[in-house]
Amino acid sequence: MKKIIRQHHENTSPAFQKSALRLWGRVFFLFALLTSALPGKLFAQAPSISYNGPQNFVLNTAAPSLSPANNGGSVSAPGYSSIPISVFSGTGYSNAFVFDASGNIYTFDYSNSSNRKLVKLTPTGTNPVTLISFLSRPEDITIDASGNVYALDGGYLYKITPGGTVSTVQSFSGSPTGVAVDAAGNLYVSTYSAGITSIIEVPAGGGGNVNIGSGLSYMTDVAVDAAGNLYVCNDGDASIKKIAAGTGTVTTIASGFTQYSTADLSQITVDPTGNIFFSEANGARVSEIPAGSNTPIQIGSGFFAPGGLVLDATGDLFVIDNGALKEIKPVGGYYISPSLPAGLSFDNSTGIISGTPTVTSAATDYKVTASNSSGSASATINITVSSSVSTDDKLSNLAISYGAFSPSFSPSIFSYAEEVPNSVSSVTLTITADLANETIKTYGGIVPSGGTSIPVPLAPGVNTVFIQVFAQDGVSKNIYSVAITRDTASTDASLSNIQMSAGTLAPVFSPATTNYRVTVGNSFSSITLMPTTTDPGATVKVNGTLVTSGSASTPIALKVGRDTITTTVKAQDGTTTKTYTVVVIR
Repeated sequence: MKKIIRQHHENTSPAFQKSALRLWGRVFFLFALLTSALPGKLFAQAPSISYNGPQNFVLNTAAPSLSPANNGGSVSAPGYSSIPISVFSGTGYSNAFVFDASGNIYTFDYSNSSNRKLVKLTPTGTNPVTLISFLSRPEDITIDASGNVYALDGGYLYKITPGGTVSTVQSFSGSPTGVAVDAAGNLYVSTYSAGITSIIEVPAGGGGNVNIGSGLSYMTDVAVDAAGNLYVCNDGDASIKKIAAGTGTVTTIASGFTQYSTADLSQITVDPTGNIFFSEANGARVSEIPAGSNTPIQIGSGFFAPGGLVLDATGDLFVIDNGALKEIKPVGGYYISPSLPAGLSFDNSTGIISGTPTVTSAATDYKVTASNSSGSASATINITVSSSVSTDDKLSNLAISYGAFSPSFSPSIFSYAEEVPNSVSSVTLTITADLANETIKTYGGIVPSGGTSIPVPLAPGVNTVFIQVFAQDGVSKNIYSVAITRDTASTDASLSNIQMSAGTLAPVFSPATTNYRVTVGNSFSSITLMPTTTDPGATVKVNGTLVTSGSASTPIALKVGRDTITTTVKAQDGTTTKTYTVVVIR
């Protein structure tokens, strides 16, 4: 059989080559344009955010808006992933659970129908520890700020302390289905009954129960927000309702949650900014109603019978689905935890904190998490709400761009000293206030807390820089001073060594000796000289050409006979000079 070889013929015509060059030129131009216009943003990256703090806000006074700085990828619009992540696949666990501060999971174990239990699992769903045995009809679990767990079983509500002590809070009639706890420790219980039309509050301080709201029926779960508003899954009319704090007024947020002609709401939770999350077991859905909206948005997918919902401090939503724990991560927006003091608001789209606080609040760290499709990042902002303006006029830190202060910085020490070599002609100061709402003034003007001053020029000798710190009240003031001594320029124009590429200096080199000779063979047509200055700040030239101290000169041509090489050193002061000569005999 004859082998057929197909040959590839290149088009090497000038016209073709010119066209190809134009095409590649456009490609490279477009790439260069993209990389220059989007430095650091061409490839996806997670956000990297920070806030200026700590902050001290004043009761009933409009707070300055706090915006996050972002040095990473752009933050997408608020939203959640459509693909849940499996945390663990359990067998026999109920659709109610909570996390403690360490990430341990509390849930009901249904694997033995004659001995249903409340168990504690590791964060990965392993090593169950039994806390209560022989429960009759376990329904719901919640946890308070102190780590006490409350378990609802049939008509009984139990309390389990972090140490494992179990006690009965009280019993209820009807069929209790859900329990929630607010920041003050008040408990709220929902009931699946036509005859019980209110949420039952169990006050933290004791006393009789309080009925909140009216017109409810067949409630499957209840949640409470930071302001004390309650949110209810009300199967009686297949709706989600809100009960306003203080007034008890009931409003319908959204309705129509039926599946197979049956009301389908399971459990509900609310985040610190008022976004509502709820599950529908028969409909196999988990949804969010954004704050201020009445329209549910389905999040996640692939559920079988979702039930319990828990949000963590970064905004991740965890769902128990037929015994398996699944995690739905945010893919955009900002999330804050815990809830801000009343009167302050948080924008999930921008991360801006604003408003007028209506209650005092001790210094508290708030964790803000920003997300996009590449990941998430968190920052902490400390906020205090005081009844009056602050008189704090101190710094929390002070740093200099060269060296270190003497003594080491302390907020109550107001005078510092630092010595820098003559080669340092300017420094900057990084200044951090005790509170971000203090005003800092120094060389060049106002510097924000945590910011850096413009370069402070230094003359030889002592340079004193003052830092004025004004408290929030505008009256209290402290002044810090920094005395920076810049060394005077050196007058040392000597060399510490001369090395030749051939031959040996005579006499032996000494900084005080300026005249030398070197003898080389006829085969050497050039030679180099390596001068080293005694003072690093001095400059040196060999035969008029600048040479770096400790480096060889360019080759110097040699004639037969004598050649004189001149090395001139200029001291750091720019005036003092010294000349060394080397006579090379070839």
